[in-house]
Amino acid sequence: MNTKRWEKIEQIFQTAADLAPEAQKVHVKAACGDDRELYNEILALLKEDTQSHSLLDGLAIDAVGLPDDLVDPPPQIEKIGKYKIIREIATGGMGIIYLAEIADGSPPEKFALKLLKWWGTSESSQKRFQREQKILAQLDHPNIARLIEVGFSEDELPFIVMEYVDGEAIDSYCDRLHLSIEERLRLFRDVCDAVQYAHRKQVVHRDLKPDNILVKTDGTMKLLDFGISKMLKPSGEDSFVTLAGMRMMTPEYASPEQVRGKEITAVSDVYALGVVLYELLTGVRPIKIEGNSIIEVEQAISRLKPEKPGAALQSLLARKEIGKDEIDVICQARNIQLQELNETLAGDLDNICLSALEKEPNRRYPSVMFLSEDIRRYLAGEPILARRYD
Repeated sequence: MNTKRWEKIEQIFQTAADLAPEAQKVHVKAACGDDRELYNEILALLKEDTQSHSLLDGLAIDAVGLPDDLVDPPPQIEKIGKYKIIREIATGGMGIIYLAEIADGSPPEKFALKLLKWWGTSESSQKRFQREQKILAQLDHPNIARLIEVGFSEDELPFIVMEYVDGEAIDSYCDRLHLSIEERLRLFRDVCDAVQYAHRKQVVHRDLKPDNILVKTDGTMKLLDFGISKMLKPSGEDSFVTLAGMRMMTPEYASPEQVRGKEITAVSDVYALGVVLYELLTGVRPIKIEGNSIIEVEQAISRLKPEKPGAALQSLLARKEIGKDEIDVICQARNIQLQELNETLAGDLDNICLSALEKEPNRRYPSVMFLSEDIRRYLAGEPILARRYD
């Protein structure tokens, strides 16, 4: 499928999706004219969109396929704009991230340069790129990687230059240094502060996970990658969201409403932070996802009830889903014995984690601020706000 055809499908689908069911076919028929194949493709998208699982990981896109003329960055790149490429840091479906520095003899400073694949010069591509710029440019916080500049390469590929963070994923950092439960909680509150700042700027992250939360050698935490975030109060061009954006999630950390394709709000980030917190405390995730199908993933996230953190490892051991050796590694990384870890997590920390991980958004902490405040209360020995989970 070429880009122009995909853009036409996307445009007709976006308009039809906002119409009442009885008006959808009328609109699609008029927009498609004699192109019966196009008509059937869009009806297939609209049908999938009515299913509770239709938006998980881009199922709507999978119904018709992605454009096949995405531009891949050249395999060997030495310079992009004024930046000299040092080496590749990471690669993914939307592009490549390089370590770079200014090539004009300026004092050496390292940057992270994100070179995106480009869907031609389509309006949707431009809006997606402009949207990312606007979101990142708003965020000025010591614990959020800052935007340096944006531009286009000689091959007309868009790039974003960010502050380079030489750090380690927060879970690996905590484990390597054998941080205690209390030390992990204090560091996690820094994460909460950065996310809450973004929420005050009307930005929700939508992909919070340890790989996007780095800790530098001096202990400073930096939050990365607001590239798939969404304005909480969109208007005008900022409200434009492509179907491709629905692919951009990490299922293990996605909220139930996100995998169902429902409205994403600040409390969706609360859920993801709950997953990160649970993992930092227990060494395991609250929900085990088995299988890769759309339905299996959605059902796991939407229906499976997480174990209380204080009982999680013991339960996994009893069910033989985890070995004694693995539990020993988890406990050693927290500088604690299993029985003491269970006792430490039981009670208030159980309730804090489970309040963040509620399936229904209106039952979670109403904001990241409340989650962080309950952790502060726990550390100070004060009564927490979270409900009890018996």
